[in-house]
Amino acid sequence: MNIYFLINSPYPNYAGGIETWLYNVTQRLSANNNITIISINRKDYQDLFPNKSKRIKIHRFNTLKSFKLIKPFIKSYFVLFDFFLGSYMMGIKLNKIINNNEKSFVIALDSMFCVRAGLNVKKKNSNVKLISSVRSKHAEILGNTFPLFSKYLLRFESRMLNKVDCIWSNGYDTIANLKQKQFNSILMKNGVDYTKIIKDELDENEKSILQKNEIRIASVGTLLPIKGVYELIESISTLKYVYGIDPNLYFIGKGNISPYVKYAKEKNICENVHFLGHKNNAPAWVKSCTISACLSGGSGMSMAAIESMATGTPIIAWDSPVYRQFNKSKQTMLLVKENNVESLVNGLLEILNNYNKYLIIGETAKGEAKNYDWSIICKDLINNLDC
Repeated sequence: MNIYFLINSPYPNYAGGIETWLYNVTQRLSANNNITIISINRKDYQDLFPNKSKRIKIHRFNTLKSFKLIKPFIKSYFVLFDFFLGSYMMGIKLNKIINNNEKSFVIALDSMFCVRAGLNVKKKNSNVKLISSVRSKHAEILGNTFPLFSKYLLRFESRMLNKVDCIWSNGYDTIANLKQKQFNSILMKNGVDYTKIIKDELDENEKSILQKNEIRIASVGTLLPIKGVYELIESISTLKYVYGIDPNLYFIGKGNISPYVKYAKEKNICENVHFLGHKNNAPAWVKSCTISACLSGGSGMSMAAIESMATGTPIIAWDSPVYRQFNKSKQTMLLVKENNVESLVNGLLEILNNYNKYLIIGETAKGEAKNYDWSIICKDLINNLDC
């Protein structure tokens, strides 16, 4: 089959949840299918996802941010303009390379701009089936960033979703959110390389970075306030100065560390907080820690949470739809009140004081994570192309 993926990021020069999902799915699907990825051209970023398959082709398109001299001036509402420009350029690129004589599946990895690019081609080609893979509350998030256009963005998303052939959701919470907007969707889960996670261990150099014989708390994800970074730093300060516990906190993920280093200084715990940056073997780091903190305020089935489940490390997470869906049939993690530092501290104390109990829960989580292996996810994807 001919499968095209449209992504509004500089893949493979950018690493996030969507990019990780795209890499793992396409590498496996390319064994029996022709895969094309269309992404933003940003050569100033390093390549984070090496292409190992000759049946995967990556085509890039330019936006204003693709040009070094212009990029510094693209701020505020010019960013939104660049999104629309990128959508137009993505559509032109797709129109040039798509085979009009064969059936093609175009998977837009958002509910807005990538869909718009796909629609420009679908209008001219009856062989194209367009799918929107909804990864979060795209319109709401953009609306918070650009409040003057918040209502327009919601209407724009609605128009786009009304014109696609099928909608995929990456979590039960995303399905519920779309249902409120009068759209039906099919679950398309995030995944993990379960066997690899079970086998992977840190090498000796990596182990030397971790503090020995200490409580180690891991947090995997891009450094953003929505990921609970401030709450986690404050909770470590409370554990240290109120309860006399001296844990080490390890952030694993890309992002600007400056505001969080400053906050750690304010809380007088600089020596306890470590920023490791992006790691291709993030689960191996989690496996070597005492607790994994999953505190994202986004939506969908968190990939970091699934990876943490596969490691067997006890997990503490917000009591939100994102993580509640992992506790439906069996307890896989301890849930605490969302965005509440006191509840987070109490939860960390609960795990530390009853660690053997939570190691057992961690083993349950590891068993549940088998259901998210990439082999299962890819099979579901192929079965749902003709949804």
